[in-house]
Amino acid sequence: MFLSRSGAGKGTQADFLRKHFGEEYTLYISTGDRMRALAKSDTVAGVYMQKVMESGERGPAFSAIWVWADEMITHVTGKIETVIFEGAPRTIVEARALDEAFEFFEIERVYPLWLDITQEEARKRLTGRNRFDDNPAAIERRLAFYERDVVPVLRYYQGESRYQLVRIDGMPSPEEVFEQIKRVLSSA
Repeated sequence: MFLSRSGAGKGTQADFLRKHFGEEYTLYISTGDRMRALAKSDTVAGVYMQKVMESGERGPAFSAIWVWADEMITHVTGKIETVIFEGAPRTIVEARALDEAFEFFEIERVYPLWLDITQEEARKRLTGRNRFDDNPAAIERRLAFYERDVVPVLRYYQGESRYQLVRIDGMPSPEEVFEQIKRVLSSA
């Protein structure tokens, strides 16, 4: 699981991991990508999600949990050896739901990875991406959301959860960050 401020490189690192473990053996779940795809669909849920994405607010917890459950139930088979969650969980409710899913699917080796970057660095990276949902007001809301909702998730994985948080310095180059992640995963 990759936890961080927006712009920390969760997608980049998840992609590195997917290639490292082999795409055919990896289930990659990007809540943001799934929600952006939903926002582009011509459905009632798509219209709602488009409004949520443009506002910079997160979707309701049930929408993220539904995305994860759908992906895991559909794809977790004997062939899948690694499940990567990019940008999840985002709240304590989601963290507890994921813990339950890991127990249900008997997934024992779980690594909540915190890609730690400064707020200033996050703002700089997000401003340079030029995605439709990266307008200045939405960026500021996402940064505030991190402090309000994600920081408690970090604390949850530092204490209450059976899965322990691992801090990764997200400030160096993507390749250097990935080397840190590989060291953590190989030492377990």
